[in-house]
Amino acid sequence: MPFLKVEVDGDSNVGMYAATSEQLCVMAPEASGTVRDRVAEVLGVEVVVTTVGGASLVGALCGMNSSGAVVTRFASEAELEPLRETGIDVGVVQTNLTASGNVILANDYGALVHPEVGDEPLRELSDLLDVPVESGGIGPYATPGSAAVTTNRGMLLPGAVGEDEAGRLERFFGVPSAVGSVNYGVRMVGTGTVANSKGFVAGKETTGAEMGRMGEALLPGLEA
Repeated sequence: MPFLKVEVDGDSNVGMYAATSEQLCVMAPEASGTVRDRVAEVLGVEVVVTTVGGASLVGALCGMNSSGAVVTRFASEAELEPLRETGIDVGVVQTNLTASGNVILANDYGALVHPEVGDEPLRELSDLLDVPVESGGIGPYATPGSAAVTTNRGMLLPGAVGEDEAGRLERFFGVPSAVGSVNYGVRMVGTGTVANSKGFVAGKETTGAEMGRMGEALLPGLEA
């Protein structure tokens, strides 16, 4: 099973420094060339290096799937140009919730967005990502993008999610799910994980047991 444990600039919260789709991974400049090359290999993607809104936390500030990328309104055109050059649709949704990567959880079948995002931004997101969009949190967390991770194969949920909620999320995203943690017990798995249907990257502090659970959740049926 293709997987990797890394840190970015000494930080194991790799989900805060990167966002990925099936074809593309956006990473912060602080990620070393070696880390970028290894991530590209494990995820089978092109890696684009940029900041968003002058910040390196591109995973927190960019939500994406194979159809589009949503960034904070503070992003400059110069920062977005490397993304646009790949051919992906890039949009800025006008909302007071600027951490797009934290507030959006998406795969190629659906997107769940922070419950305070209004109806008009939801319609814009649906057009940009080309999937059905609903508002809601995950368990006790209002920020689905930092609370969970989903691929086109499976979904990793925080341990605070019950069976009924997990079932509802599975039906919406069209994939099976399992609960787990990252970075030695962190429940908000989106902060420490970057994944697509070909592989996953976790923070360096993630234990072997956590890695096994993540593989079962995100890549069910993929041979080890």
